[in-house]
Amino acid sequence: MKDLLLIIATVTAAAVMFFAVGRLDGFLTRNKRLISEKTPANSVTIAAENPIMLAVLAPALEKLSKNSKDAEFYLKTDCHENIINALDRHDIDMALVFSAGGIEPKYGSIHAKYKLSPIMYDSLPVSLIKDSGSLIIIWDKNHISKNCGMVIEYLQNSLI
Repeated sequence: MKDLLLIIATVTAAAVMFFAVGRLDGFLTRNKRLISEKTPANSVTIAAENPIMLAVLAPALEKLSKNSKDAEFYLKTDCHENIINALDRHDIDMALVFSAGGIEPKYGSIHAKYKLSPIMYDSLPVSLIKDSGSLIIIWDKNHISKNCGMVIEYLQNSLI
């Protein structure tokens, strides 16, 4: 009798979880679709392996946004594999990575040298990134929007 109750409880719990996960999947799918619909066509999405890497580009992006009023930037951070997968799916326009290992020839790249200001570097609780070095900006050469092309051109002229 106890075994039968245990089996019934387990099956019931599995059915409830199956239903709940299905609802969660639907919610996440709708959310992703709504976010992509609200993202303007003139936006540029840039992902980085480390948030500090975005600080390296901040001055250039700030100057660019003052010169081009219709450009919008969306900045994200994630691990290297997820960034490359997002670039393949065209979820992002550009990626900031430390190494180009495993990057296919379909990607264009800029090798940019950086030097963090002492104030920024000394304020970090741990050494997340060296105070100077180089990073690689990559993009899919076959999928470049107007504003992404403008950002790439500006970065090539200002960082190299």
